[in-house]
Amino acid sequence: MSGGAAGAGTFYAQRFLAEVPRVLTLLDRHRLSRTYGCLDRNHWHYRTQDFPSGMYAEYALALAHAHAADLPGSRWRGEPALREWALAACRYAARSAHADGSCDDYYPNERALGATAFAASAVAETMRVLDERPADLVAFARKRATWLLDRHESGTLSNHHALVALAGARAAAVGAGDDLRARALERLAECLSWQHAEGWFPEYEGADPGYQTLTIAFLAALREVLPSPPAALDAALERALAFAAHFLHPDGSYGGEHGSRNTCQVLPSGFERLASRSPTARYLADGWLAGAQAGVVGRPDDDRILCHTLGDLPVAHAARVARGATGPAPWAPSEGVTSFPAARLLVVRRGDLHLVVGTSKGGAFRAFRGGRLLRAESGLVARDRKGRLFGTDRVDPTSEVEVGPTSVTVRGRFQRAKANLPTPGKVLVFRAGTLTLGRVAPDLVRRLLQGALITGKQRVPLAFERTLDWGGPALVVRDRVVAERGAPALVELAGATDATSIYVATSRIWQDAGLQPWADLSAALPTLASTGAATVERSFP
Repeated sequence: MSGGAAGAGTFYAQRFLAEVPRVLTLLDRHRLSRTYGCLDRNHWHYRTQDFPSGMYAEYALALAHAHAADLPGSRWRGEPALREWALAACRYAARSAHADGSCDDYYPNERALGATAFAASAVAETMRVLDERPADLVAFARKRATWLLDRHESGTLSNHHALVALAGARAAAVGAGDDLRARALERLAECLSWQHAEGWFPEYEGADPGYQTLTIAFLAALREVLPSPPAALDAALERALAFAAHFLHPDGSYGGEHGSRNTCQVLPSGFERLASRSPTARYLADGWLAGAQAGVVGRPDDDRILCHTLGDLPVAHAARVARGATGPAPWAPSEGVTSFPAARLLVVRRGDLHLVVGTSKGGAFRAFRGGRLLRAESGLVARDRKGRLFGTDRVDPTSEVEVGPTSVTVRGRFQRAKANLPTPGKVLVFRAGTLTLGRVAPDLVRRLLQGALITGKQRVPLAFERTLDWGGPALVVRDRVVAERGAPALVELAGATDATSIYVATSRIWQDAGLQPWADLSAALPTLASTGAATVERSFP
């Protein structure tokens, strides 16, 4: 890829402009409608959801950028309707919020910190981009930022708290009160204190390279909003970039199922904002953009999550153009084996082999030979005679890891892979709970859901051992399965390309690695049934 900023940066602009009509379709544009400005089409148009998700208000910022940004080939710049609709979206966010300024995302009375923060940051930034300071929206920005800065949530999601700090600082910048900036600095200090010495910010049960890019983007934006950013912020960003750089793959794709939350999403604005001062950021910006231009990166095209990317792309474009034409980044990760023991991630660069292994996730891996993807696997998946699913893809801090000079072995147990779907009865019970218990204890409801969908574990008496050996001319993957007493009787066994069994909104988005076929390992099951153990070996030259 050429390092020329203006030429390469047009990708961001083109990608953004292609989605503007989609946003306008999501928007209720009827000026006399009760839901004028609502961007949750499931609520105002299809009427299949009886409350609006507050997350969709983030699209207000995309509308503001469409109106104001100087993007090559844009037919939207200066269009008065875009300005009006962006402000209408902000006002609908205010009308549909709870009295305390918070909003719901997935269910009534959720008071979701994440959705509230995404929308709060977008509303404040929309006012800045449009150079508008209407009193009603400034008051709303203050109310929402105050609620955010007063709250924490169950589970450690660093990207949310970096965003809370950003939302507070952005609200202060549009006149909602200087005290919000001071409180944003307090939240920033807390978020920075969570960063591990290895450079990663925690996301639930560990490190997730995809969400790491969101945290970097929010902190990089905050750095530009604060009049005097603390030195600790710059140091934390450089550590975060150094960690993230290990998960940019040779083809330009990024992240994957080896992370704690299975994500391959990227917000590129953080890389681009920091590229002029950090060679690591420049390496990430140029490498990921090359993958995006080649079409191999993750595509967060779901209406519910595209809002994060769309507001980011014009910023990435402007930052890339501002830094001017550059040559190749004067930095690259070193050869050899790089281990992150606390993150339980292993990166191997040996000649033309590039291998990333999630050692807390059953040896989930992604391997490349030069720029060619050899194999991507999220782990082993099995089904028993009763139709129950089991997998090795969930974070398991109790699994054993043994790293040798040219191999790594992970030992652990399969876990039940639940995939419960809603039924009318379940929906009625759940809604009754959110309308009663949810009113007085929304955090308790959230914790219960997190345990059921994300952090809960149900190990089964079915052991596995996976060894990846890169010592020879080919990468060798050796899987051994042992049926212990009471083990389920399996009828199918596979090496899955992209099967995950925890709920993460931004996981399981499309990426080209998903084109790889699953490996059918069921031929080993008769041996497993008769002897209690079976081994399968595969080779990837």
